[in-house]
Amino acid sequence: RRLEAMQVGRPGDASCQAPAPEPAAGPTEEAPPQPQAEGAASARELLRRLARLDRSALELHFRSRVFLDFAGGLLAKRSFVSLRSIVEVHPGALEVCFVENRATLEGSIIDAFLLRDVAFVVDMCSLSFPMGSFFARHQAEVDSMLLSCWLQHKSWAELGALRSEVRQWNFPAFFERNRGRTDDFAIVTIENGYWYDVNNLAQLGFDFRSFFDRRFEEVSRAVLGFIETSRPHFVLLRELSALSFPWARFMEAHRHRLGPAKDDDFLHFVISLEGFEIGSKVYGVVEQTCRLYHSMASQLFPSPAEMSQRPLPDDEGGAEEAEASAEERSPPGLG
Repeated sequence: RRLEAMQVGRPGDASCQAPAPEPAAGPTEEAPPQPQAEGAASARELLRRLARLDRSALELHFRSRVFLDFAGGLLAKRSFVSLRSIVEVHPGALEVCFVENRATLEGSIIDAFLLRDVAFVVDMCSLSFPMGSFFARHQAEVDSMLLSCWLQHKSWAELGALRSEVRQWNFPAFFERNRGRTDDFAIVTIENGYWYDVNNLAQLGFDFRSFFDRRFEEVSRAVLGFIETSRPHFVLLRELSALSFPWARFMEAHRHRLGPAKDDDFLHFVISLEGFEIGSKVYGVVEQTCRLYHSMASQLFPSPAEMSQRPLPDDEGGAEEAEASAEERSPPGLG
């Protein structure tokens, strides 16, 4: 009986009762699709279709005569905005067009170098034009134009743009190939005291450290001239210090000439770089000083228009008025 009761289970025994079946879940109602979700889904589907486009299909299109004529017309009109939009879609979109029109385009780039039209050179570089091959084929011509036109005219803005925007061009290699002429240019720049041009030349990558070793005697003569003069060109001397001019070698060679010229404090100021900043801050100080002097001069001395309105000096009353007017103009402490 106990065995049967254990098998069948007593009605009041919870441990022997079968678990109650869980209620069946009813069908849930689907929310109606939102318009925003439908738009996002259609946009994703459109992107998937665009992604499935074969790259070779685009390349075949860029080789077609229709596209080549279209791109050639844009190049002839120099529509660089539209051309850059095409290159953004495919970086090599204009490769075949460049091959077909290589002679014409390279001639235009050479003309741009001759006219110092750096904007055209930068625009062609932005279209992935093979500037490296161009420079390899026309290196002598480009070097000659940079030396005779760009450097001689001190076109620092154009030279800086060429350095920063056209990565295929190498200024240190250019200076090395044309060492004799570029060294002569640097010597003339230093001898004339053009410290700002010296700084710009250094920004292009000119190696002044090795240049000082090669042309030490010539640079030293210029430096001696700037030290021995009654008004030393301390700005240029400090600029040379910033470019690692070999002062120790200079002092060893010319100490006998520096004694009667300037004291040790001045030489220490020239050679040291403490508190010195290269660049346009010196121009700012000079400009502020000029403005101060002009302001003082305008207060001390009358303008030509005011002089024409004043009475003649033989008029005692007019002379007294002029003297009183001058006293009013003079700033305090300068009477």
